[in-house]
Formats: sequence, structure tokens, C-alpha cells
Amino acid sequence: MIHTEFFLGSLFLRQILSSLGPDTVDRFLLRYWLAFPTWRGLLGLYAVTAAPVAFFNRPRHVEEARRHIVQLVGVGGEVSLLSTHRKIYSTRIRTSFEPGHVELANPTLDWHTIWKTIPRLPFSVRDSFFLFNHRLLYTRDRANRIDGTINPECDRCKSDIESAEHLMTGCPSRATTINWLKNKLQSLGCSGTWTNWINGDIGQLPLDAPARLLVAVFVDVTWRTRQRKRLPSIAEYESKWTQLIQRL
Repeated sequence: MIHTEFFLGSLFLRQILSSLGPDTVDRFLLRYWLAFPTWRGLLGLYAVTAAPVAFFNRPRHVEEARRHIVQLVGVGGEVSLLSTHRKIYSTRIRTSFEPGHVELANPTLDWHTIWKTIPRLPFSVRDSFFLFNHRLLYTRDRANRIDGTINPECDRCKSDIESAEHLMTGCPSRATTINWLKNKLQSLGCSGTWTNWINGDIGQLPLDAPARLLVAVFVDVTWRTRQRKRLPSIAEYESKWTQLIQRL
């Protein structure tokens, strides 16, 4: 049995716990942590003892992720009684919303539309697209910031640091699939620049436009296959995109 309260209490500020409510923390924040396979091992620590978690030293990567969640959710926001991705995103795009570090770093993107699009995405691709837009994918450059002994260089092209942007739009070894996505989005009526498209800012298309789903599928498949140390094919992208469109 996992002592959930101890686990959550050690990772998140008490202000967040009280403002979000137990259901939201259990269903959303705990799920967020479990999305990272390398951190699932932490649960074993809390499964074998009910001792106060203050007695444990948090690893550096835990501290960094906790800090990101604090920045993501904010402290003191009116977000009580929320228990799903959809409701949390609805709260995050309310009219009183103030831009965070992600929005301020890319002020030209249509973040309002991006955040409204994400809860409409199928569950199977939503998390990867959410993490990508929040710069939380565990790429090699991020791993290097946590542990300086990790080589930040892309293990595919060996020509640049592996950031999330490099992985999705700049890696020469993925040029074929990247060019395919560019051409496909153009044919679907996307406007703006390619660097904006990959974040979901594709112009004035409807929120449920197939092009928005395609971008999310591309990010999800690219990230999942990267974790398995292989390059995806165009057929993989098309297959998953087609399947998800039929389910909408």
C-alpha cells in the first residue's frame, strides 16, 4: 500500500494541496509524476514505511520537478474541487490568467488557443503534448541540467544538443518525417510559421481541426519512439492519426 498523503506532502507545497483539494492531487499531480518512468522507483520508498517524509532527502530531480509544478499550478489560485485535465486547463485559461514562464519565453505563440486545444485531444496523446509545451519532456539537455555528468548531445545526429525543439523540428536524422509533417500541415490549411505549428499554433482553424490532432500525434509518437531509441516512420504517424480521427 502506498501512503499517498505522505508521498504528495513531500513533493508539493501545502498551499497547493489545500487549494486544489485531495481529488485533484491524487488524480492529476500523482499521475503527472507517474508519467516519468525514472521516478516511479520513488514510490517504493513510501510503500514500505509510514514515517514522516520529512526524514527523507529529496533527490535533485525531485526538487526541480516540484518547483516546475509550483510554477505550473501557482499558489493561491482559485482552483478548488477540480479533478480532471479538462477542468484544470479551463481554470488555467480563465480571463484572470497571468502568463507564466513558458508563455513569456514565447510571447508570439497563441497560448490561449493552445491551452484550449489540449483538453480536446485524445487521452493517448494529450500528456506528451502537454509536457512538450511546458518544456517538461525529459530530453538530454534537461537531464544534463539535473545531472551534469549526462551528455546533452543528441544521440542520433551527434551535431547538436538534444532539446525538445531539436527533437521535434531540428534533428537532421528526422528530416524526412519533419518535412512530411510540414507539407501535410500546409495541405490542411495551416497558417503562420513552422516553429509555431509544432506547439499547436496553426492559425485560425477550429479547435477540433484534424491538423491540431496531427501536431499532437507527431509530438507523442516522436517522443515515445525516442524513449525506445528508434526512429518512427511516416506510416506510424499516419496510422495513429487516422485511428484517432475515427474515434473523435
